[in-house]
Amino acid sequence: MSTVDPCGYLDIGAISSIGTADHIGTQGAYGTCTVHFSPPAGPQRIREIMVRIGSTGGDYGTPVEGTPVRLSATPDLCTSYIPFDEARKVGLSYTVSAAGELTASQTGAREDLCTAALTVAEAGLPLTATRPQRSASPPFTENPPFPAHAQVNHPLATLDPCAVLGTLAVDSPALYFSPGPVGWECHFAIGTDHTKTRHITYSYDYLSKALETERYSDKESRITVAGLPAVESRLTSHATGLKYCGITLATDPDATVEDAEGNRLQGHLIRVSIDGLGCDAARRTAEAIATRYNAHCRTVRPQFPAMGRCGD
Repeated sequence: MSTVDPCGYLDIGAISSIGTADHIGTQGAYGTCTVHFSPPAGPQRIREIMVRIGSTGGDYGTPVEGTPVRLSATPDLCTSYIPFDEARKVGLSYTVSAAGELTASQTGAREDLCTAALTVAEAGLPLTATRPQRSASPPFTENPPFPAHAQVNHPLATLDPCAVLGTLAVDSPALYFSPGPVGWECHFAIGTDHTKTRHITYSYDYLSKALETERYSDKESRITVAGLPAVESRLTSHATGLKYCGITLATDPDATVEDAEGNRLQGHLIRVSIDGLGCDAARRTAEAIATRYNAHCRTVRPQFPAMGRCGD
């Protein structure tokens, strides 16, 4: 799944029937792809359509007669669901959201957005038989013109996050791990205590998450991990009372929060979090994945001429 491009499950013809989009690409979690409309499209003022590869919603939503599509409207959006890989319990969801001039109490459930959600889901059904590849998209350019898929083809997308187990768990007497429904996350516990779980996830998000600590907080620190800038967060779970540590790393060692014009920048991030083990274990996990990323980055770097340097 790590080679699959989620944007390939958005039919451009269906998107064009809704309005004129100006961007399609990775936004947030690696298992998602977002289409953006500016100005908002149609009388519903649709701003975004997001497709997500994830665990199936089961019987969530209302079935659409004569189709495998299910629909669910909330005060902010409408989401459609279709099966993708039923053997692995993986599905696709398409979420349509509108410009937010009105509050939820004024709009009620946005069933008016469900027509667009149904349109993109039905167009996506025949695409589930395909496996569109990230490598077919432009190699890491800042903002290729629509309909080229932005920020999809990046070295991080082809690095298995569970590969760190070859370093961290080599002498462990017991190991529990789950790669999740998609190939861009890994959850594992080294030893027999499954409450002390480590999590690695990839995302494309604001670089401030790896570069800026929360103002006036003594629970966050700027650190460097294998030459990559990062922010470490130390918290305690209210639900379990267990100590929690999270580290967010930028894959660009020269990343900045803003560009010369003051626009906040986004980039490819690695998120490491640990339940119940503290920040020493989180740093060891972050060091393992960052070291593997840097080596992988140097190997594939010639394929990405627009990308900056790799970490140490």
